[in-house]
Amino acid sequence: MLNQRRKRKSLAKPIITVVLLASVAAVIFWYFYPSSRPAWLADRLPVAASATSTMYRWTNDTGLPVISDQKPPVGVEFEVIEYRNDQNVIPAQSKE
Repeated sequence: MLNQRRKRKSLAKPIITVVLLASVAAVIFWYFYPSSRPAWLADRLPVAASATSTMYRWTNDTGLPVISDQKPPVGVEFEVIEYRNDQNVIPAQSKE
């Protein structure tokens, strides 16, 4: 009887640890991939920032290139640039 209690106690910590680690891994995964969340959990966890950002590229009145997250003034031709937030580089200015 005492032997069985020791076995149960010796198995309890590893089982709790595995369950805890699996839960943390699931929460992290669902944070970055919210579309894979189960329906019952969809609104209960926060969502990571968008994977891409929109930037606008145009040439100002003095001929200098401008890249901004704000649209240019009305009537100015511009190009929409999508860049990934997990990269530390905004695409280079194209030479046309």
